[in-house]
Amino acid sequence: MTSEQKLLIDAVSASVTGYKAVLESEPNWEIFLILARIHKIEPLVYDGLQKSHIALPEAIQQHLSSAYMQAIFTDAQMEYRKEALQSALEDSGIKHAFLKGMVLKHSYPVPALRTMCDMDILVCAEDFNK
Repeated sequence: MTSEQKLLIDAVSASVTGYKAVLESEPNWEIFLILARIHKIEPLVYDGLQKSHIALPEAIQQHLSSAYMQAIFTDAQMEYRKEALQSALEDSGIKHAFLKGMVLKHSYPVPALRTMCDMDILVCAEDFNK
């Protein structure tokens, strides 16, 4: 396992469990950032690195911080849309349940760290045409 991979795993662990990530050797920060981007966990990684008090190069800090703030903004938009959709479904008497990310995100230390771009909703077959 490379130092970049280990730090990525440690940063996610730090975010989720409170475990403190340790910088054992200086990673190639560009490779580290590419891995975080590929796995779409930049906000989660940023949170873990911040909790572990690991100093980052300025460019990496800015990129991860921006991704973190974007995740919070996107989550707020998704919550707003969920509330509007939920009200419309309830007003129409449509039985439904939100699935996957909308439910799982509440298991994260910061719900916005469970990034998503859509909502999965289960609707009863008899209500489908409504």
